[in-house]
Amino acid sequence: IKEKLNSGEDFAALAKQYSEDPGSKEKGGELSEFGPGMMVKEFEDAAYKLEVGQLSEPVKSSFGYHIIKLTDKKELKPYEEEKDNIRKELEQQRIQDPQFHQQVTRELLKNADIKVSDKDLKDTFKELEK
Repeated sequence: IKEKLNSGEDFAALAKQYSEDPGSKEKGGELSEFGPGMMVKEFEDAAYKLEVGQLSEPVKSSFGYHIIKLTDKKELKPYEEEKDNIRKELEQQRIQDPQFHQQVTRELLKNADIKVSDKDLKDTFKELEK
């Protein structure tokens, strides 16, 4: 595959033909943007060494072999500039986390001083008290 790419064959066409990754195969090998820690180390190390338009040598990872073509590179914005966006994104992730909901519910029930007098419902909140 690398030889075909070096001789000028189209990356997207070859990815559609040879890729075993169902997520990127149909998109001609195109991946979403990613940042540090979002891909396996071997893949990231190779990708971060590339310049835009450059192809990597074959890279072996736990997912198989990869040939990476870097199509775009964005510089990271300074932390101070992105701090509020990062905070908002983390808050959104936390709000959507079912474990966070359970934790909040447990705390609210602990502090609510609920008394259940119906004997059939007596153990209703026992599971949440753990």
